[in-house]
Amino acid sequence: MPVFVVLLIHTALWFLVLYIIFHQLHCPDKKWKQVVSYCLMALKYPLCIIPWLLGGGMWTDAIFSTMLLLALAGLCRREEDRVPFISAFYIAGMSWIFEFVCSCYAILFVGLKMFSYPDSSWQVYIFNLSNEVALLLWAVFYHRVARKMSTSTLTPFSILIILMPFATLGLVGLIFADSQYLLSQESGQMIAQQSGLFTYGALFGTIILIFNMCIFYLYVRLSAAHESTRFAQQLAHTPPVWTAEQGLSAPFIEKYQITPREQQVIETMLVGRSDKEIAEMLELATSTVQAYLKRVYRKTGAAGRFALAALVRGS
Repeated sequence: MPVFVVLLIHTALWFLVLYIIFHQLHCPDKKWKQVVSYCLMALKYPLCIIPWLLGGGMWTDAIFSTMLLLALAGLCRREEDRVPFISAFYIAGMSWIFEFVCSCYAILFVGLKMFSYPDSSWQVYIFNLSNEVALLLWAVFYHRVARKMSTSTLTPFSILIILMPFATLGLVGLIFADSQYLLSQESGQMIAQQSGLFTYGALFGTIILIFNMCIFYLYVRLSAAHESTRFAQQLAHTPPVWTAEQGLSAPFIEKYQITPREQQVIETMLVGRSDKEIAEMLELATSTVQAYLKRVYRKTGAAGRFALAALVRGS
């Protein structure tokens, strides 16, 4: 397969992964930020090849890739919103886990000839691309679950999702460091003295991936449900959160740190306006309005506009 075609496919898959998270979940609020983020997303994979061409190796590539993801998070950041940075670290950790697992499966099914580039077979290219395909499916899962996050979940949640992939990588490193390898300088092939090592690595990595996703899903669901229940109990003993005459109440604004612009978007939405109508009334882009609403959903734990409307109306 031509190198250019492989590069194009990898670039397209990485673009989709980053687009789902940094534009669908954390949309930049300014046009120039959107343009710059599109450029970074399109160049993510080609730029990360540079450290390898310069002889930097795996760790240089990891640092370079993480810095690029943090730059994307910075473009999506609004005020005190830390969720884009959490997503950036999470993508970095999970992408390395996916790469490790897919590499183990590739060695098991294709063999050690995957290290003999450029003489590798078409099966090797398929396994290499499977890393990005798996990461794309994970990005869809992350987007659907993370949009229901509330602000109160951030501190323990960020520690959980960031440390688990890195802890797994560290453990995998210890396992492989204890095994003995022989490197043949003549043939350029790596020979493992323990034939079952990659089987253990593939199974262990797969279990960690599934466990991580389950923990992530359950934690967000439980946290959002707890936050909604607690707030509903408070509503029973407090004045209405919102009225058409007075707008949102001060306790609600203070409790969830609603900014003045978010308050305008919420109050306009509550009188029955669509996203497009809100954008026209407030002179904003429709994507910016949607980004504000997504941030409000995270702060309040509401699953969507109807849940938010029911929450503030006390119904």
